[in-house]
Amino acid sequence: MTERRPALAKKVKQMEELAAILKAYKTILVIDSSRVRTYLINDMRLTFDGRVLFRYVKPNVLKKATTQIGEASLTEFASKHSYGTLILALTNEDPFKVTDEFRRNSMQLRAKSGDIAQSDIVVEPMNTGLPPGPVISELNEAGLPTRIETGSVWITKRTTVAKAGEVISPRKAAALSKIGIKPIRLYLSPKAAFSDKIEIAGSILKIEPSEVYEGLSLATRDALLVSLDIIFFSDKTLPILLSKAVTVAMSLAIATDYSLTETIEPLIKKAQAEVKSLESSIGAA
Repeated sequence: MTERRPALAKKVKQMEELAAILKAYKTILVIDSSRVRTYLINDMRLTFDGRVLFRYVKPNVLKKATTQIGEASLTEFASKHSYGTLILALTNEDPFKVTDEFRRNSMQLRAKSGDIAQSDIVVEPMNTGLPPGPVISELNEAGLPTRIETGSVWITKRTTVAKAGEVISPRKAAALSKIGIKPIRLYLSPKAAFSDKIEIAGSILKIEPSEVYEGLSLATRDALLVSLDIIFFSDKTLPILLSKAVTVAMSLAIATDYSLTETIEPLIKKAQAEVKSLESSIGAA
């Protein structure tokens, strides 16, 4: 019994410390640390020093800490994402902005056996700079066609070594490493965020800002076109609708020979054109 008390006291202290930290920040990003290299975290700590606090946590400690805080939505968020090995990124900044910066501070790494290709891994024709030897069979086994030229091994044609989502085999990983290809992009990728009492899914956080801007631009354009079709008045559509109405009214007035200050000149030109056409017809007769 006495052996358990120090361990229990330590857990209680960890929970209380974490609860205090969680209450001090408005945004919590939960990151699965199972595939995160330690040097990446260390680099991120330096890059975001003073802006983001990174903290490894145990799932049970996180759940108990949020329960102690007493915020129902936060407790629900923690219960949903408290599994595996976790890193919390705590900040008072916008979670989308921080996630975008995580992505832009990525590292390119050599592929390891068992890694998943994040996109198609394509090797272009190249001089590997490697001398002939066993490397030729290693590259060939990975699906890379080769030839020997000027004392080194060349890859002869553009080759897709692995498709997006494919597990990279030991042979392909070794071959890519030999020729210096680093196809694995590593960055901190939150699986979810909790900000201002709202949960944000990781899939939404991962959307590139350019995609958001493009989507908003298309939505704005489509909304304007629909508004014009149904003649819906707003500060955006009113100038266009008025211009269109004036054009239609002018065309109708000219077609019906209705005299207005604005139509006198077009009507005169219309009459002159009709006279010329009549004179041409009489001359031809």
